[in-house]
Amino acid sequence: MHSIAIALAPLASEVAQAKYIANATPSEYLLPEELLEDAYDALRLVRECHPSAQALSAEARMQILALAPLLSAESNAHVVESSKSPELLLRHPTWVAIREQAAVCLRALGFDLKAWEAMQ
Repeated sequence: MHSIAIALAPLASEVAQAKYIANATPSEYLLPEELLEDAYDALRLVRECHPSAQALSAEARMQILALAPLLSAESNAHVVESSKSPELLLRHPTWVAIREQAAVCLRALGFDLKAWEAMQ
């Protein structure tokens, strides 16, 4: 399983976000900022033609690069502000767009998000 897919899975998963953001516990939680950082890392690997990204299909690279405008500093300022209210964050239009594009990336990588969610 590709490390980029594993990194993007929580960002693409509404199931994981409901469980680990909206209904987080002190021992089981996800931080929105860390999910965004994982997306930045995936984007950086593709932009820099890192060896781990070179094996990706052109479609997968293209879909990961499509995260860039969604991860702009301006967009994320609104998302981070919304993260103070988990329920608001999960419905925030920018967050939803990022989550949906992360899911598109996973499909391009051949990653089975539903199977991953079932194991969470």
